Amino acid sequence: MIGPWHLPLDTFIRKAFTEVNQWSVCLAFRRVLSAGKVENYMTSVAQIIQPAGVLDRNMGRELRDEVTVLVNQDVPAILVDLSQVVFVDSSGLGALVSCLKLARAAQCQLAICGLNDQVKMLLELTSMDRVFKIFTDRAAFERSITQELPAS
Repeated sequence: MIGPWHLPLDTFIRKAFTEVNQWSVCLAFRRVLSAGKVENYMTSVAQIIQPAGVLDRNMGRELRDEVTVLVNQDVPAILVDLSQVVFVDSSGLGALVSCLKLARAAQCQLAICGLNDQVKMLLELTSMDRVFKIFTDRAAFERSITQELPAS
């Protein structure tokens, strides 16, 4: 894989780590990782959205669009799996909150899982960890949602 400035990705990462200023390292990684994507999976109990890379303004817009489509399809539960997300900025957090509001307005359950340390800290510092339903992984979410569904 080729990184910015036409360097092999491993060479680029080594150069980024040699920077003394941590902010420039963060910006260097944003250039590499902000080209993430949002993937969408359907399971037997919920729709799973899995963004990858940096959850910033652009990725947040994609995430909101995905949730809007799912809410309009009357999906009963949505899980946002953040296990492939390496960094969330303020715009990304705003997008998550916006997705939660969309889901609640449509009586759809929205939960998140797969949080790394940076995302956990961001949610704790903003007290959003009290607002979102947070699960360690998809399996924990599916066990929880299966128990909540009425027996047929």
